[in-house]
This record gives sequence, structure tokens and C-alpha cells, in this order.
Amino acid sequence: SETAQKQEPSKKSETTEVLYVTGNRVNVRGGPSLEHPIILQLDQGHELVKIREEAEWVQVIPGEMGGQKGWISKRFVSAEPPEVEHSPKVSE
Repeated sequence: SETAQKQEPSKKSETTEVLYVTGNRVNVRGGPSLEHPIILQLDQGHELVKIREEAEWVQVIPGEMGGQKGWISKRFVSAEPPEVEHSPKVSE
């Protein structure tokens, strides 16, 4: 329904769903189809905040985009962090 989507952006949901990118150089698009332009590419293991789903797409906010929303194919995200093959980043 239309009303469910009109939530105040300032109100953070208590149950924020985090998704992880499972592929490398995965496209984030401006809308939920391949016709929409690519706005960003993300690598495996990147954290995303899930907003909502539409068909085979998920609307997400990638961490470093300053709150800009994008759409990513469900095939390339998982609720579990992927087993990243390369060595983990060394924290400073």
C-alpha cells in the first residue's frame, strides 16, 4: 500500500536490516530494473542498509553514499556476511 512507504526518514527503525554484497563490482542502480542507470559499484562484503524490496530488487543505502538510496539485485546480496577469500583489511 502507498501509505506504508511514506515514513519519516528521520525516524530510524529499531530493526534495521543489514545486507552484504556477495559479488564483486556489483552494480547499484537508480531504480529497480536494468533500464535504470548505474550509480555505484560495490565489492564483496560491503554493508548495505535495506529499505524495501520490489520484485527481484532491493532498495538499499550503501554506507558511504551519504544516505543516497540505490537498487541492487537480490541475487547479489545476503543477510549473512560472505566468506571473503582475500585477506581481511588490517584495522589501523
